[in-house]
Amino acid sequence: YFDFSKYLNNKNILYVTVMLLLPVISVIGSYEFVYGNSNNLYLLLLLLISIIAIIVSWSNKIESKFYPVIILSISTSLLFFGSLSSKYVCVIGDTEIEYHFANLALLNSIWEPNIYANQNAMLSVTVLLPIYSILSSLDLNSTFKVIYPLIFSIVPIAVYELLTKQFNKRVALISCFLFMFSFQFYNAYALSVRWGIGLLFLILLLYLFIYSNKEELKYKILILIYSASLVVSHYGTSYLFMFAIISVFLLDTLLKYLKITWTSTFNLGYILFYIAITMGYYIYTASSSPFNICITFFERTFNALTTEFLSPRTSQVIFAMEREWPISVRVSQLLILFIVFVNTIGILSMVYHLVKKKNTYISYTYLLISIVLITYSLISITQSMFTPQRIYYMSLPILAPFSLIGFCVIFYLLYSKKLPKFD
Repeated sequence: YFDFSKYLNNKNILYVTVMLLLPVISVIGSYEFVYGNSNNLYLLLLLLISIIAIIVSWSNKIESKFYPVIILSISTSLLFFGSLSSKYVCVIGDTEIEYHFANLALLNSIWEPNIYANQNAMLSVTVLLPIYSILSSLDLNSTFKVIYPLIFSIVPIAVYELLTKQFNKRVALISCFLFMFSFQFYNAYALSVRWGIGLLFLILLLYLFIYSNKEELKYKILILIYSASLVVSHYGTSYLFMFAIISVFLLDTLLKYLKITWTSTFNLGYILFYIAITMGYYIYTASSSPFNICITFFERTFNALTTEFLSPRTSQVIFAMEREWPISVRVSQLLILFIVFVNTIGILSMVYHLVKKKNTYISYTYLLISIVLITYSLISITQSMFTPQRIYYMSLPILAPFSLIGFCVIFYLLYSKKLPKFD
């Protein structure tokens, strides 16, 4: 059983109370912003979150048992900050299209799978949201703005649990901060149901593959359920996972040929199963619209890598750096590029350590999939179909710890002229 007594003292109650106040301030601030045309509480909320993040990251006085509470409180506050800042569903990305198809299914009491649209194939939009709307007796607008952010707020907790198995709890906490403080988290993720639900199942799948005993029947069943759920939640995340596990398998095969024993847990049988359900579902729903996205992606990527490599016309990064932007946008662009850079340094230093020292605390499956994801991030710079920021944000929950490692490596090289130890 869970023993609450160890949490019930004055200091612990104070910590929990402060954390619970953040979502309350976010909701009240949203009301004040929408109906009072004032953002004072919003500014206070962001200031409090910044102070709490700095204190928790640097102080040793706050016990690690409070980290999940802190993460959940901050994630909920930021998501409400993004979703409740308007009376209606904000037009961000494809949110209005998601709302249209969810409302269509709700009004007709049936999902029409043959309408040609990527969003229509996603059951996270056309089935899940109407069900929550009916069960909660809330209109669809409130379901988008309240129920979905509450569901998505647990994703950083899942990320934290995934990372604590690979790194210490402080590194996992700061990595979650990096993920949550990214603009896309409380902007696009706060309202795009497909992205959020898809990312949740991606993290759950990786957790099972890296840490569970996959020979047990219950874990096999969960893997099948989560795999199918990922496919019907978001085609972008599903394709990313499919390409990633194929790449990991090929990389693992190459390493075995080179007599390097970095064995991953993605076997050929599962990869074929996942390809089959992904392609089968996307071909036979929404008049093959999600499948056509995959074909177009391959075509444009091949053209970009063969005939238009690093062309300003097709490379969004080069185009973005050449264009004039406001200073805030320019800073955000440079920050993303810096994080990708330190991620690359962190992964390369970890690979170097493994090759030289032959010992590590990190899972080979986790490292291999990180290598694949950072490679995809670098390749996405050269082509325009799958924008670099999409790869960046979908990969960030997994790659975030390597940002800290890469930053430490750069610091050590500048001041100590040697690599840090990762034991």
